[in-house]
Amino acid sequence: MTVEVGPSQYEALDWSTVEHNWAAWHLHRRGTDGWHEIVDALVSQGYSIISIGEKQGSQPWPWTDWDDVEDDEYDHESRDPEEEGVIGLPGLEWNDSEHVVWIGSTLYQDEIDEPIYRFRDAVREVRTREDHHFPRSRNGVTFLAHIGRYSDDPDEWERWEAVHNLWSPERHGFLGVAFGGRNQTVVDVWDRLLEEIVPNHPVYGFYEMDNSDSEVGEDFDVRLTTVLTESSLDPTDQTDGRERVIDRLRSGQFLAHFRGEWDPDEEDRPRLPRVTEIAVSDDRRTISIEAEAYDEITWISRGEEVETGSSIDVDEEMVPYVRAELSGVDHDDTVTFVQPFYVRTETTVASFGGE
Repeated sequence: MTVEVGPSQYEALDWSTVEHNWAAWHLHRRGTDGWHEIVDALVSQGYSIISIGEKQGSQPWPWTDWDDVEDDEYDHESRDPEEEGVIGLPGLEWNDSEHVVWIGSTLYQDEIDEPIYRFRDAVREVRTREDHHFPRSRNGVTFLAHIGRYSDDPDEWERWEAVHNLWSPERHGFLGVAFGGRNQTVVDVWDRLLEEIVPNHPVYGFYEMDNSDSEVGEDFDVRLTTVLTESSLDPTDQTDGRERVIDRLRSGQFLAHFRGEWDPDEEDRPRLPRVTEIAVSDDRRTISIEAEAYDEITWISRGEEVETGSSIDVDEEMVPYVRAELSGVDHDDTVTFVQPFYVRTETTVASFGGE
């Protein structure tokens, strides 16, 4: 039986020009003096993509209007993404159903006539209301937030599986699932979805910030995404930057990170494993990863460790997918997740991410 690696989103990148852009989404004002405090902290820490997404109430978009927001609990100050040197995107979190985070949308639950209690319906509602997409040329992207809250309920699993089978990242902007920390039970849910749904289409994994306060090292600057682009994002062209970010997310050209909690008063910020190249051999049998600031690369398929090292030769036991985790060198909990690779046989007719 011939086994090979299917088309990979990372192969399309020219790694000699790739820029690593730290991104934070699923951000809330709670525990801060206002949205500006979140932006100021992230800018100072080197982030270049920021999307604040409240659950309800005031809409934090555009940033330049924050001075005018009436808020009894917070004193927001306006910020301009261009002046801050970042790409700013609108966001929201639906929480009447399982929590669904959107990037590139300004539609709030308050604008919907009836409450929505099923996350499938929430995704459909946001997708069909084209008046709220920002930038207008894109439909935004979404993921299911903090799945650890629901992972023990069999009824929830049936609905997740149904929605992930129905909607894909490329066609519908439904990217996958997000984790809150180094909880293996939650990661197991991702592996189960991958085993069931690949090769119909990919299911991507996220680490989301979901800050409860702005204490750096606790739950701020701990969970993040690196968006991979083949040139620097230009803050003076916000529309182009937003389009490129949405496109990279849809295509799976990003990495997910958990830095690990640390005390910024006593410890240096743990470095993240940094992927510098991902390659597939000409015979489509071997995947290789080059990286910096990592301790070990572990390869996972069907929820089980199948290999360690900088490369892996695929076989039939790894159908339909294999993915890689890079452990950090500065903190026991630090990890970088590489998005999954589709592993197929000559009998497979579907493609992973499109061909």
